[in-house]
Amino acid sequence: MLTLLLCTAPVLHAAPDGARPPAEHFFMNPRLSEAALSPGGRYLAAISGAPGRRDYLAVIDLQNKSAKLVAGYEDVDIETFEWVNENRLVFNVGDKQELDDRYRGTGLYAVDRDGSNLIQLADRSGEFNRDNAPYNRNMLSWRTSMIAQPGTLDSPALYVLRSWEDKVTGRTSRGLLKIDTLTGASLGAVPRPGLVDRWWLDHKGEPRLAAFADKGVTTLHYRDPATSAWRVLARLPTYQDSVGGYWPLGFGNDGTLYVTAHAGRDTSAVYTVDLATGVLQPDPVIVTPGYDFNGELVRGGGRILGVQLRTDGEAIIWFDPAMQAAQKKLDAALPGTVNLMSFPSQTLSDWALVRAYSDRKPSTFHLFNLRTGEIEKVGDAYPNIDPARMGRQDVVRYKARDGRDIPALLTLPPGGTNKAPLVMLVHGGPFVRGTQWGWNPATQFLASRGYAVLEPEFRGSTGYGNEHFRAGFKQWGLAMQDDIADGARWAVAKGYADPNRICIAGASYGG
Repeated sequence: MLTLLLCTAPVLHAAPDGARPPAEHFFMNPRLSEAALSPGGRYLAAISGAPGRRDYLAVIDLQNKSAKLVAGYEDVDIETFEWVNENRLVFNVGDKQELDDRYRGTGLYAVDRDGSNLIQLADRSGEFNRDNAPYNRNMLSWRTSMIAQPGTLDSPALYVLRSWEDKVTGRTSRGLLKIDTLTGASLGAVPRPGLVDRWWLDHKGEPRLAAFADKGVTTLHYRDPATSAWRVLARLPTYQDSVGGYWPLGFGNDGTLYVTAHAGRDTSAVYTVDLATGVLQPDPVIVTPGYDFNGELVRGGGRILGVQLRTDGEAIIWFDPAMQAAQKKLDAALPGTVNLMSFPSQTLSDWALVRAYSDRKPSTFHLFNLRTGEIEKVGDAYPNIDPARMGRQDVVRYKARDGRDIPALLTLPPGGTNKAPLVMLVHGGPFVRGTQWGWNPATQFLASRGYAVLEPEFRGSTGYGNEHFRAGFKQWGLAMQDDIADGARWAVAKGYADPNRICIAGASYGG
């Protein structure tokens, strides 16, 4: 087992049998999260948390089974990272203990996988210039951020996003700049087709698509791979559910543009676009009945292997028959969990990284040998959680008073107690997807205290089709609130909840 990453962190003591699991077991920073294999597959980087300290960036050498904390601070947490190449990473920071920190720039830093050659590439609102990072006279503005980097990742350079307020329109625009992560020096800005809201890199990691929305119309610009010249690919209604609207998902290894679109359906699906005309192809590639498509392309070894998607929970649809066979072998070896594989970008080696979880079990990370079926455990996100003491979670649907089906998640206390006190846990937004099947610290904490928890996807929630979404228009505090009340009545009628012990909780809109 590759547990070296966890050796530097104190282990919390499990609760005695019959006692409630301590609150800190649920709400500590995950011991292991955001794990990703290096481009060549030899190293595994992850964010590592522990009680009493901030989140660090750690790298494990999978050949010699050694681990090293390569970057970390006493006053901020490392939030996200990306591999630049087999030897180098970039990361940003934030203060998870301070709510107002979300209004500060996250900064940008680069470091070698052994912790050497640290450099600050972008400012953090002028408040976080590290003493142990060399001065960078090329320091970028705090309005600089990372962009996902597909491609082989075989150089020290990468693209970053820069934001500014356009002086003519007052609108925020974004540009792409290529920088050397060893020196911080600029290697040149990508010429823009105009004001840009969003950029997409292609399968080689090169800028290929840019979008800008204005007055209900989104203009997509396509950059020709041969000439680097921009041209208008399409002018589309900004709202995807409109006739003819679509939104880019990503590029295939043959240059195919995958998009999501409704195309006259209630729910969105995955389609391809004719890059010569900008027209949506008529036949969908992936359809998720009853759900809007929500997911991403799964890449490995320089090609697309499948699509990871989200319906009730998460799953991967494989394009490659060999990967489908490997998934069956993996699921047989790790029964009872959702098992999601990811891969190195440069080469498809024998090993894949697996994140496994269930409703009762927090994420665990494994290495899976695609050829032999061998599995090595890397570590746990929440090692002090005992799945046997967590509550069961079910995907349910109930009828609102006007007959509308309302999707929801129901989590019962361990043992499935009837007539339990009920918490109606309401998501924010409100025009977002609330949650999905899987272990959730807040939900399972409440269940461990004897509460049943119902999380409704009231009308206006996204992810369940255009009609369910639009049914929430102008219904704040009206039909949307009725949906929540009707969920409580449903739970009482089913015998799950005590009618005299019900409360409502949430954050943002849900609060």
